[in-house]
Amino acid sequence: ETDNDVAAQDEEPTDPALLDLQLSGDATMAATLTAQADKNAAATSCTYTWFRGTTMLPAMTHKYRLTAADVGHEIAVRVTPLGGDNSLGAAQVARSAIVAVPPEVPHKLQEWLAQGSRQFPLVDADNKDRVILFTQKNLKVRDRGGKTTLYKDPYPLVSIEMLNDETSFTLAFTSKKAAKLQLRAQQPLMRDLIYLLLQAFRDASFISTLPRASKPMSHAAALEMGNADAKSGTFSPASSMASDRPPDLAEAVKAHTEGSSRRSGAGAPVGRRTLSFLRNSKAKG
Repeated sequence: ETDNDVAAQDEEPTDPALLDLQLSGDATMAATLTAQADKNAAATSCTYTWFRGTTMLPAMTHKYRLTAADVGHEIAVRVTPLGGDNSLGAAQVARSAIVAVPPEVPHKLQEWLAQGSRQFPLVDADNKDRVILFTQKNLKVRDRGGKTTLYKDPYPLVSIEMLNDETSFTLAFTSKKAAKLQLRAQQPLMRDLIYLLLQAFRDASFISTLPRASKPMSHAAALEMGNADAKSGTFSPASSMASDRPPDLAEAVKAHTEGSSRRSGAGAPVGRRTLSFLRNSKAKG
């Protein structure tokens, strides 16, 4: 063993430690924050604890997706290095800027609010199809056909809480004692929009208080918001939501069938078809 080998061994760290900690990602709803931890040789892994202000969040990995509940708050992550013997090193904390909404979101909320009603297809805890209906005065949860109201309350009497996964939430209706309904949106961003829209119908000035990001939402988020918009609609008793098939699927099948019947024999050119997904346009409070 040479003197250099002995010197190298003396320099090896014995306690796990972080050399650097960075928090990357835009502080914008629907974006993802990533904690990037540079650890020394004695640290074999890290634990991650996320906070919204002083509230601990359920996320336990190095990534966290920002939700509507985070808007207006600072998000922090506390990273603790672990040694091979499960010894703990000194933790470090990194913080985001105040979480904002993409600039497209306030415009969409204002558009829906001006229409006076909006409905979204959901699934409850028993995997039954439900519709959440925003009207000018009340929030309602109805059966899939939209004819039977299961829950109904004025907006000040309804509270919403995000659950640990990306699409589930609960609605608490005051008029029915202990009526806490668990629902699941079709997409994470749809849940975010429902969360914000409830605040907007409760108080229209809420939209103007939302911190707005300077950058537009990502292409993936824009597609998700467009899909949420297409799957929702203004309320109409004759809505195609009474059908067992979603309206967009029904239209797609119809358009495909019509296109197949128009095709000529072999060798004929096949043109591009645009499938338009129809939405209800007639509002009813």
